[in-house]
Amino acid sequence: MKSPLVSVVMAAYNAQEYLNIAIDSILLQTYQNLELIIVDDGSTDSTPTIVGACSDSRIRYFRQKNKGLPAALNFGISKTAGKYIARMDADDISHPERLKKQVEYLEKNNSVALLGTSFNIIDESNCTIGRSYHLARNEDLQVEFLVRNPFGHGTIMVRRDALEAGGGYDENQVIEDYDLWWRIAKNHQVANLTEFLYSWRVVASGISHGSSDKRQKAIHEIVSRIWRETKPNLSTNQIQSGLRHYEKLGPQYHEQFTYMLAAFVVASSKMGRYWLSAKLISKILSIPGLRLAIKDTRKNPLSHNYLLKLIYKD
Repeated sequence: MKSPLVSVVMAAYNAQEYLNIAIDSILLQTYQNLELIIVDDGSTDSTPTIVGACSDSRIRYFRQKNKGLPAALNFGISKTAGKYIARMDADDISHPERLKKQVEYLEKNNSVALLGTSFNIIDESNCTIGRSYHLARNEDLQVEFLVRNPFGHGTIMVRRDALEAGGGYDENQVIEDYDLWWRIAKNHQVANLTEFLYSWRVVASGISHGSSDKRQKAIHEIVSRIWRETKPNLSTNQIQSGLRHYEKLGPQYHEQFTYMLAAFVVASSKMGRYWLSAKLISKILSIPGLRLAIKDTRKNPLSHNYLLKLIYKD
């Protein structure tokens, strides 16, 4: 087999219920020059049998003692051969055109190192129960890092050289993806495709990320570090061009951008950057819907996935 351009890395832990669906969604991609690296992180169910029954030569299966998601992913990445590394979770679904569209975008945009997509949220019966709209442009995502993780973990494709330069996943980090994406974004451009090319399944089980208290503390530490390591700002030109750009994509994306602006205003105040908050308010209060978005964000700090309740201490 020729060397694959894309290596898809999937970590699996007791994933027997949906594993076949996840594997098939990769093997049936319209883009075929790929390998699928499956790292079994010490499963005690039928995961080994399910993978063993797959005859596709593009699958490479490895089994290790249970070490957790970041360690499993780092091990899987060490076994890859592709120029591009894509993620896939063992209970999710990649839509048929996902890899093709991501490869096409990265081949045309050499400055972009990390590319995600918007995604559907599905339940245990494969029914869509929600949608996660993700901003697309590098300049907007660089700001969005200050108020949330701008990427769905399972949706991403990243250039190998940027991933290696970023140092891979921190195996002691609870929020391993947010941490890694920021390390990459500090030195590279990043982007999202606004098409819904992935379905993220909400289930009670899955590879554990630790307790909610640990996650809250980790999110707070990451965001505080990002604020220290950057000079947050939003120019009038960026705001106006963003409004025009997302308005063309539809009301949901326009609303998402509006709420990002609102979240940034609220976050600036919570981080003690009152001058920045006041400066932003003077720029954006005339935007239709902004006053309501700021009010809603202050009242409901989980609005539009901007986890201000978790990130910023009152």
